[in-house]
Amino acid sequence: MSPETPRVLLDEHHESLLADALYLLSRSATVGVCRGRMTAVIKRLDSVAGEEAFPPMLRATVERLLIDWREAQAREFGGGTETESSRVGMSHGHH
Repeated sequence: MSPETPRVLLDEHHESLLADALYLLSRSATVGVCRGRMTAVIKRLDSVAGEEAFPPMLRATVERLLIDWREAQAREFGGGTETESSRVGMSHGHH
């Protein structure tokens, strides 16, 4: 962080939102994605994107992630009757 870059201080609520989003993204990458986890990731990212307390660059990045996750949700689970235990490999079809 350069001296002219302002430091962003977040309250406990906003830190928790961001921490939860990162945790869910990590679990999705390491364990796999089921319908429930995908829904949780999208909800958490949507919460982060809508919070004015977060810096604009972070919110813009989260908006781009939301586009990807919503497209994946529509592609994998849109209108289907997948079960909670259904897994989607997020890289090269592997779990």
